Amino acid sequence: MFKLYRLRDFSALINDSFSFFKFHGKNYFKNYFIINGGILVVIALLTYLTTNVIFTSIGDLNSPGAQEMLLDYFDNNLWYFIGVGGVIFLLLMILSLLNYSYPVLYLKTLQNNQKPTVKDILTLLKSKAGKIILFPIASLISFIPLFTIIALISAFFIMTIIGIPVAFIIIAAMASWMMLSFYDNITTDNGFFTSFSKGITMLTNRFWQNVGVTIIIAIVVFCTNLFFSLIPELLLEFTLLSETTDISSVSVIIAIISTILSVFISYLLTNLTVISQGMIYYSYEESIHNNSLDSEIDLIGGESE
Repeated sequence: MFKLYRLRDFSALINDSFSFFKFHGKNYFKNYFIINGGILVVIALLTYLTTNVIFTSIGDLNSPGAQEMLLDYFDNNLWYFIGVGGVIFLLLMILSLLNYSYPVLYLKTLQNNQKPTVKDILTLLKSKAGKIILFPIASLISFIPLFTIIALISAFFIMTIIGIPVAFIIIAAMASWMMLSFYDNITTDNGFFTSFSKGITMLTNRFWQNVGVTIIIAIVVFCTNLFFSLIPELLLEFTLLSETTDISSVSVIIAIISTILSVFISYLLTNLTVISQGMIYYSYEESIHNNSLDSEIDLIGGESE
C-alpha cells in the first residue's frame, strides 16, 4: 500500500516518486488517457499536418523558384495557418492545464480512495476548475515577472562555469516553488496569494533537499525525452543505408515522427515531474499536521467500536 502522507528524506522523495507508479501506475494512466487521450490524439494530428507542410516545404527550397512559391503558398493560405495555429495553441493550453492538474487532483482523490475513478477525478476537476484557470492568470502578475528576473540573473551566471550550477539551483527552486504553490492552491481552500506564500515556506523548509529532488527528476525527464527523440534519428540512419531510399521523403517522415513523439513523451513525463513535487508537498503536510497518525487513530477507534 502506498502511503501518501509520510515523512520523507531525500532518498524517500526520489523513491516514492517512482514507486507511486509501481502501486498506482495502471489505474493512474488508465484514467489519464480517458481524460486527456482525445486531446492528445487531436494535437498529434494537428502537429502532423503542420510539420508535414513545414518540412515538405523546407525540402523543396532547393528547387528553382521554390522560395517564391513557398511565400506565395503561405500568403494564399495565411488564414489556414493562423486558424490551425490558434487551434493548436488553444488545445495545448487546455492539455497543459489538464496535464499539470491531473496529478494534483489524483493525489487529492487518493487521500480518501486507494483507486480513484474517472468520475472521482472529473468531479473534483469541476469543483476546482475556477482555481485551475485562475492560477496561470494570477501567475502573470507574480511568478512570471519573478521568473523573468531570475532568468536574466541565471543567464548571467551561465556565462561562467562556476555559475552554471547556481543557475540550475535558482531555476529548480523557482519551478518547485510554483508547483508547490499550485498543489496548495488546488488541494486546499487557500487563495492564490496564501498558496503563493505557503509555497515558499514549503520550499525553504528543506531547501537543498527539495531543490536536489527537483534537479534529479528534471535530469531523468530530460534524458528519457532525449532517448525517445533519438529513436527516429537512428531509424533514419539505418534507412539511409538502402541505396533505393528517397532520402528527402524519408527525412520528412522521420522529422514528423520525431516531432510528434517528442510532444507526446514530454506530456507523459510531466506526470513524473508533478508527482515528485507532490511527494514534497505531502511530506511537508505530514510534518506539520501528522495526518498519518490521525488516520491510524481513526482506524483504531473504528476497530474498537
